[in-house]
Amino acid sequence: MIEKPVKVECVSERQIQKGTKGTGKGSNTNPNKIKLTPEREIYYRKKIDEAEARGEYDVADDIRYDRYCEETKKPLDREKWDVRNENLKKITERGREEEIKGRKALGEHLDRKLENNNVGEVVTYTSSEGHLTRPDSIGRNSKGEIDLVHDHKHKISDKEHVIHNDSQMRAERELAQGKNGRHVVTISSDKPDLNGIPPKPRPSGPLAKESDIFYTDPSSGRVTHKWEYNPDIPGGGIWIKI
Repeated sequence: MIEKPVKVECVSERQIQKGTKGTGKGSNTNPNKIKLTPEREIYYRKKIDEAEARGEYDVADDIRYDRYCEETKKPLDREKWDVRNENLKKITERGREEEIKGRKALGEHLDRKLENNNVGEVVTYTSSEGHLTRPDSIGRNSKGEIDLVHDHKHKISDKEHVIHNDSQMRAERELAQGKNGRHVVTISSDKPDLNGIPPKPRPSGPLAKESDIFYTDPSSGRVTHKWEYNPDIPGGGIWIKI
């Protein structure tokens, strides 16, 4: 259990730095990346926000490409980057759609209100590891304290189907445990194989051991399965139909 005080920040949506969510597997770093200074991060974030506020989305993409070139040792040429950027936008939008479904499904399953933590005064948290995270959803107790932290992960291919216990997940769980709360991860997939050996999608063993994991069906928009952790079987557990 975490004994140190929970430091939660409430900031506006525009103040959140891009990349707050975190997507890596553990603490691995990309050897092709060059870490920008906080000043340069703020500079690019401000320029992109200003361009989008004016409706100049092409200009915003120009700035994104400039940032990409500055933070990448061997950047792609613009034509290839544009293709990758469009694909990333589609993936992001698809994930956002399923996140909304996942929040609604979990709230209905647990019979409690969950707040969308992507709009308005957003809650962020810096973990003891120094990782800044923004959960997808939060739940509060009768005192207004955060006692449930939720994140949704959606998989769109049949390749990498494991959700890892990365620094984002560890930070979210630390935030929840600070108030004796609960960390919940919902997972959905366009190409699930819940009875496969191993099942797809699934959480990693370390994540399943420490957090509650549910599967939400994209077609029905409901929680349909709960992950039962068992390190002695392939995949580290099985999906149990609810």
